[in-house]
Amino acid sequence: MNDEADTIRQIGNPKPVHNNQTWLRHRADSEAGLIDQMILKGTYNLEKMISELQKVRGLTPKSRAAWKNRIKNHLLHLSTVEGDRFNQISGTGGNNLRIKTSNWTGAICFDY
Repeated sequence: MNDEADTIRQIGNPKPVHNNQTWLRHRADSEAGLIDQMILKGTYNLEKMISELQKVRGLTPKSRAAWKNRIKNHLLHLSTVEGDRFNQISGTGGNNLRIKTSNWTGAICFDY
């Protein structure tokens, strides 16, 4: 299991969902899975991600501030070895992937 190689493969030939899971093993229709897919597309800034997540039926309703925190925590999970606080508590660690934010548009994407 190599998240970096799998992510690079997804960028080149996107098929992010298989058996209702993203290539990063998040349920495709979960908050984490939907965020994974938006980052893969690379066209969503933080505000656009929040707006899209607020529209998804079946997700727990949150304020814009709560969504912002949720997305930032998931970005921490994806971009560091330690992961977010939940990873640190459980000892599972993060994905350690390179993520960048466009200075011009604010779009968040994988940096490969």
